Amino acid sequence: MSKQPSKIGKYKILSQIGEGGMGAVFKAEHPTLNRIVIIKKLTTASSQDFIERFRREAKIMMDFRNEHIVQVYDHFKEGDSYFIVMEFVDGITLENLIQKKRYFSNQAAILIFTEICSALKYAHDQMVIHRDIKPANILISKEGVVKLVDFGVSTSLDNNSEEGLTKVGMTIGTPSYLAPEQIANAKNRDKRTDIYSMGVMFYEMVVGKKPFQGGFTPEIIASIEKGKYTLPRKINPKISPQIQKVIRKAMHHKVNKRFQDLGLIPAKLTKTLKKFPIQEDINAAIKRYLEGKDELEAAPSKLPKLSIPGRLFGIAITIVLISAFAGGTAFWAWQQGYHYEYLFSDDYGALQINIKIRKSRKELHDLFLKPILFSENRGKLKQQNEIVFKFKQDNKGKSEFYGRLMSDKVYLKAGSYLALFYVENLQYRQNFYLAPRSFQKQQHDTRDARQIAFTIDTPPQLPVKLIYKITDSKTGRALPQQNEAIAIYRNNSWINWQAYIQNRDQLKQFKSGNRYQFRFKHKGYYTSFSNVTIQPEQSILKLNINLTPLPGELFLKSDPVDLEIQVNSSTAYISGGKTAQYKQLPSLAKSYQKLRLAPGEYFLTARNRRLVFNATSSTKKLTVKSGEKTYADLSVNSLDQSVIISIK
Repeated sequence: MSKQPSKIGKYKILSQIGEGGMGAVFKAEHPTLNRIVIIKKLTTASSQDFIERFRREAKIMMDFRNEHIVQVYDHFKEGDSYFIVMEFVDGITLENLIQKKRYFSNQAAILIFTEICSALKYAHDQMVIHRDIKPANILISKEGVVKLVDFGVSTSLDNNSEEGLTKVGMTIGTPSYLAPEQIANAKNRDKRTDIYSMGVMFYEMVVGKKPFQGGFTPEIIASIEKGKYTLPRKINPKISPQIQKVIRKAMHHKVNKRFQDLGLIPAKLTKTLKKFPIQEDINAAIKRYLEGKDELEAAPSKLPKLSIPGRLFGIAITIVLISAFAGGTAFWAWQQGYHYEYLFSDDYGALQINIKIRKSRKELHDLFLKPILFSENRGKLKQQNEIVFKFKQDNKGKSEFYGRLMSDKVYLKAGSYLALFYVENLQYRQNFYLAPRSFQKQQHDTRDARQIAFTIDTPPQLPVKLIYKITDSKTGRALPQQNEAIAIYRNNSWINWQAYIQNRDQLKQFKSGNRYQFRFKHKGYYTSFSNVTIQPEQSILKLNINLTPLPGELFLKSDPVDLEIQVNSSTAYISGGKTAQYKQLPSLAKSYQKLRLAPGEYFLTARNRRLVFNATSSTKKLTVKSGEKTYADLSVNSLDQSVIISIK
């Protein structure tokens, strides 16, 4: 980090918050207002495009007057740098809050999300789209006020001032939150692209991860363009149906089927929002959530909340129990858990343990069996000592070699749990989410109760046969067999697999119930390692290993430098290497510019854009090989202005 200045303009610098290649961010004090501010710095060494975006961000935000958008106070140039002075928000980014909470409760997510909707709708009403909606650009103060920040790549809908900054084929924004039409071309600008990004962010808030995981690969791009992702309620069943409906409509891959305006969204979430009629109530609730109080009810009730049908049915059941069966029958019904099944079905779930045990000399009722249950809240475990599992032998599941124990049905508050079982000298652990009965009854496998089923078995070790296949991760084709392709780690050294299996004494040790490490090597590919635990009952191990090819390097240079280039008819490409990335082609220069590409054949096209009419272009096929360098020199014939591509 460079030396911190004591003063910038009239502002006293308190500390430097961050620094990058294009500038820095400072915490400062206003000289007369005694107010803490944030100063963003951009050096003039940055490109003219970045300087123009920086200026436009200042102009747009200085014109905004909204409590949910960070206020910009000043903009100036000093020496070789440009500066923006903006409001200081003492709090946390939404990105950091998601990391801290993992995922939000329904009410917290709705309150924070609709606050962001309010800010973004204000910008849209001013004919400005943000184009970089993501959790890192949302600030939440310690007082529960939600603020939208960073309009650095925003654009106005009512003029063409950005035409020189955004080119056809160019992608603007953060890839994970881009709408399908933005990936293809940043000029596809519309407030509905912001609405798509809002849907992605809402998904991340309630699930804890983005809908499209991994790098910006062709497969991921195809999934985004087709709208193929795992529905949030399949990952987190606690998500309300209303939230899922909002996410699906906001994230629709077809623009015309999305929400057409952010003002339409709050009406879909009124069940929560009507509990917080004024802004002070919303801020206070979000503040409580930041402080770790996850219940956001304005006036929380001691009893679980029921849906209207649940209330009516619960009242009916209660009246029948009291009037018809009186005290003794009502107590019996309570003991059987009917109050959880009908009165509190939105809050409690049913759990049952099913253990299949290989028969031994001991009778099942003589086995040492100790179950322990922990509730899980934000990564912390709390033992549930009050929960007692009572087991009985299940004769329906018995066989010649196995017996079965089944527990009574236990009712627990819906949530995340860890079950730990000790059976004789064995241990079994399982993490699980227990859904409420209202949800369990809709699913075939949990209609009666959530079942945790496992088998206690100690068969003898078995000889294991290894079957393996090594393929190219890019093409999926099987790679030719090589003697050194696979090795096993034994006795502190790597042993070639073919040599290993030819040694009968060594092969006898390759048995089930053990853990092995394998290494896969192939010329022109990255080396891969795989750790495998073979279970006691398994006798065949099948390994299908994808190896990533080593990238080749393509070097491009041009004289003149204003030629327009494409690779495979695109201004973007997928980089080679272990982590593929979606990148824009670099601007040409008189010195070589390097591209890392996966091995294969490519078509390089260069176009002389000096000629508006009768533009000339040239295309050449080139081959990129693993670990090798390919050079392409581009030039223009001075006589006929034709483009020349020289490959070497």
